[in-house]
Amino acid sequence: MKKFIKKFWKDNVGSNLIAAIILAAITLIYNYVTSVVNDSSFSKEFIDFINLKIDLWLVFIIFIIWILAYSIKQLLEKNKKFKYDSETIKLDIANFNTIRYDLLNPDTVYNFKTHTFSNGHFKTEELSFLNLTSIKAKDPEFEFFNPELEKLKKLLLESLYNFEETVRKNIFGTGNLGFVSVPKEWEIKKRLSAINEIRTTEIDFIKCYDTFIRKCRETLKT
Repeated sequence: MKKFIKKFWKDNVGSNLIAAIILAAITLIYNYVTSVVNDSSFSKEFIDFINLKIDLWLVFIIFIIWILAYSIKQLLEKNKKFKYDSETIKLDIANFNTIRYDLLNPDTVYNFKTHTFSNGHFKTEELSFLNLTSIKAKDPEFEFFNPELEKLKKLLLESLYNFEETVRKNIFGTGNLGFVSVPKEWEIKKRLSAINEIRTTEIDFIKCYDTFIRKCRETLKT
């Protein structure tokens, strides 16, 4: 129950709902106490409360205080650093190793850095990592506990998705069985445009990959 409330509170809609319920409860309690003290009916006190006139300057001050409180809360949450325990760091290290050794092994990364996919023909099997990564990305356990690493992982996967989309529309089979490339039969302008498009996604992937690797090594010390 405690975990559910904590999770609900972290959700923007949930926290606003809880705040509204608390405010409503305080209002009802206040009117009940007032009715007892003044020896009047609850309905009369409640009606008087909702018809209470408030000066505009007071509303303005309350609004400013609310904006400041919300801004401070957002700033504190942004600067709050995630802390690992003995179990969560092991799980994040396992996911990190899965990415750099299994899904995106050194050979695959080398192909990106040398622009293998945009420079000429290559073996179809060299794109097998795309399918493996796509399947793994849907695994609910393939998530980092550290929100910063999870954000970088998503950016990395997004760069791979963009690369895959670009490759699928520009790469086709060649005369050599098992090899693919940008068709040489295409007119020069179209072919160069396809090559540049693939190269752009290669460069974008490398930037995301390098940033992800550096941050993971710095954070996980591995």
